[in-house]
Amino acid sequence: FEPVFWREGGTALANGAGYGGSTTNTSIELQPDQFFHGPGDYYWGILLVKLEPAYTREAYLGGQRRVRVEGGSSGGGG
Repeated sequence: FEPVFWREGGTALANGAGYGGSTTNTSIELQPDQFFHGPGDYYWGILLVKLEPAYTREAYLGGQRRVRVEGGSSGGGG
C-alpha cells in the first residue's frame, strides 16, 4: 500500500502524491516534518500498489480525510 495526498478537485489515483513510500508491511510510520508538498488543505487516502515488475496503482482503498498542513521552516516541523 501507499499513503497519498491530493488537493481538492483531484483524485487519489490520478493526482495523489506519495508520502512515506510504498510498503508490503501492515503499517507505516509517517513523519510530519518530512511532508514536502507544502502548506495547505489536502485529502489523504490509501492506494493499493503493485511494485513488481513495475510500479502501478491498482486501486483506491479509501480514506479521503481532509487534513491541513501548516507552513513552517524548511526541515522543521510545520
